[in-house]
Amino acid sequence: MNLITDEIYHYNNWKRILGYEEQEISDSCDSWKKLIHHEDLPYVLEKFHKQFEGEDYIVEYRIKCKTGQYKWLRTKGRVVQWSEDGKPMRMIGTNEDITDRKLIEQELKEKCKQLEQLKKEAEAANKAKSNFLANMSHEIRTPINGIIGMLQLLELTLLNEEQRRYVNRMKESTDLLVAIINDILDISKIEAGKLKIENKPYDLFITINTIYNNLLLQGSSKGLEIGFYFDPKIQTKVIGDEMRLKQILTNLTNNAVKYTDEGYITLRAELICSDSSFQKVRFAVIDSGIGVDGELKDKIFDNFEQGDLSNEKKYMGVGLGLSIAKRLAEEMGGTISYESEVGVGSSFYFICK
Repeated sequence: MNLITDEIYHYNNWKRILGYEEQEISDSCDSWKKLIHHEDLPYVLEKFHKQFEGEDYIVEYRIKCKTGQYKWLRTKGRVVQWSEDGKPMRMIGTNEDITDRKLIEQELKEKCKQLEQLKKEAEAANKAKSNFLANMSHEIRTPINGIIGMLQLLELTLLNEEQRRYVNRMKESTDLLVAIINDILDISKIEAGKLKIENKPYDLFITINTIYNNLLLQGSSKGLEIGFYFDPKIQTKVIGDEMRLKQILTNLTNNAVKYTDEGYITLRAELICSDSSFQKVRFAVIDSGIGVDGELKDKIFDNFEQGDLSNEKKYMGVGLGLSIAKRLAEEMGGTISYESEVGVGSSFYFICK
């Protein structure tokens, strides 16, 4: 391009890209400007003049074809000759047809918009589901509490052996239902982003020992051998969410008791590393239970996943315990992992600071 005479010298291929014959467009800057899309022209001219200040001249813009449609061009150029007084005289450059690339980019943008919209709709649906479950759980809890209260009063009356057996069975059922309701409320809070992690001082050994005592009570009733180890190097005075730590480990120990009919369950707390301001502890729940089937290994932490999928389930519950444990662990900045072999047992590990 001659910047003094405003003339453009080019190969014929440039006009053919746009569908024009050589004589159909004059070789002037004005002719070129008239073909540029009006929305892109200010940007193109701005970049054109800024190259004289040292900026690179690389622009992508729409330009009108003979058919009236627009193509995308990528123009790259630079000044190659200057006058003695420092004015630009001549520049060279290339024009590249990037229409196909731009169409692909546009299609990708549309797909991204659609995916973003689908994501928002899915999040809204998930939030609505969580709110519904939370509301329903609250509604169910009220009559359940009434039933529990009446059962407690019934226990105080004179009952024969058969009646007391019925009452005990009803209490077991209501306890299970309350546990399920609590799990649903927790998972609803987590999914709705309403779960709050608190940081308060507590004694870690006392907390873990309480979990062990509950495990000992549950496991002994099934004739299981219960083991416990607490690393003496662990600093017991800590700051964190004691209730959520209890919930995670209780879910893991309850799971171990549920799926272990004979053998042992061991609860361990081991120090991984520490300094003056923090310590990393690995908690482990190890059992000799039924293990995790290969088909479930990738889904075991999903909501409502259970090891027993038969119509007549041997193991009670709805499959939220491990999902809640994993979500809580992540909320606390920790991780949960496991190892398992069918018929041999499972080891679940929870690591947190």
